[in-house]
Amino acid sequence: MGFRVEQVNSLIQKDLGLIMSRDLELDEGAFITVTRVETCSNLKFAKVFVTILPEKDRDDIFVYLQKNAARLKKELSKGLTMKFSPSIKFYIDEIEEHAGKIEDLLDSLRE
Repeated sequence: MGFRVEQVNSLIQKDLGLIMSRDLELDEGAFITVTRVETCSNLKFAKVFVTILPEKDRDDIFVYLQKNAARLKKELSKGLTMKFSPSIKFYIDEIEEHAGKIEDLLDSLRE
């Protein structure tokens, strides 16, 4: 991955996190965290990985997030100084869940 793509990923992650915390209307106690962004080399598409808490509301919040993707992209493009703003698609980041399961398995093996 090139340096420019890494810079764009970092900028999108930071800005989108701020935009979501400011503009999305979530129930009290609900949180969305942008964990990572993967932008393709032509900078036209970005996969945005998120974690959503509480886990019991994850599906509903994720649907709400997807419905607001166009509005979030529009807000994001205001802060980017690029010719094109990448299209964004959201994904649930399950890396932390997998890491927790592996850690639980390792703990059970140690016992």
